[in-house]
Amino acid sequence: MKIGTIVVLVVCALRLIQPAPGLAQQLQPVDWPAIREQIRSADNQFRASRNNLQAISDPVTKQSLYPRPRVEGFIRGNQERVNGALSAPPLRGMRDHVSGYSNQAVGMLKKTSSPFCPDCVTVESTNQAYEFLSLRNAGLFELPSVEMDLDGSSKPDAARLQLFYVDGPPYQETSTINQLHIYRGKYDTRMTKAGFKVGKLQIDLVENRGTVLHCNLAPESASTDSDCALRNK
Repeated sequence: MKIGTIVVLVVCALRLIQPAPGLAQQLQPVDWPAIREQIRSADNQFRASRNNLQAISDPVTKQSLYPRPRVEGFIRGNQERVNGALSAPPLRGMRDHVSGYSNQAVGMLKKTSSPFCPDCVTVESTNQAYEFLSLRNAGLFELPSVEMDLDGSSKPDAARLQLFYVDGPPYQETSTINQLHIYRGKYDTRMTKAGFKVGKLQIDLVENRGTVLHCNLAPESASTDSDCALRNK
């Protein structure tokens, strides 16, 4: 048998054992039960930090206030510990989810109008931020599994689905829409088809338990954009 013939046969054999485009892909394994317990521990530490906050009393209004740097430091500390538990490379989407809700918690802190402590926040907004963050932490450590199948559909059909890390590189993609086997998390998505505008949507597959990404693709000549939504089957 000639060398050229052997090379062709080997290449063909390799193609046969590769997964077909669009089919569920094998994920790099992670020990999710152990990670869940680490997140639970981080949440317990965050809850305990509430007791370490010492209020400042405005001598004029008698209002109790918290120093903003102190409160924000506890929130960022929780973010660091939870993302530390999610440090496995394939869980970047989960870390983006945690960073997102941590930023939301910081945004909930309301500055006071007290000239006595201009860099303080209200006790009420601090309590709201703590409750919000603990609920989001629980949403992670109560997840029975971090893996999921994301189905894609489009109108017209046979579009290409791409998942990207937020402001980052591609995560997974299909040559034509079928199904992606992925880790939950926060991702940017693109749906593309020749002759149509790109459908774009940022999805959070922890907060939103939808399993189907559907895009109504607008022709390139249309005045409207393509419209995408995450929904249940």
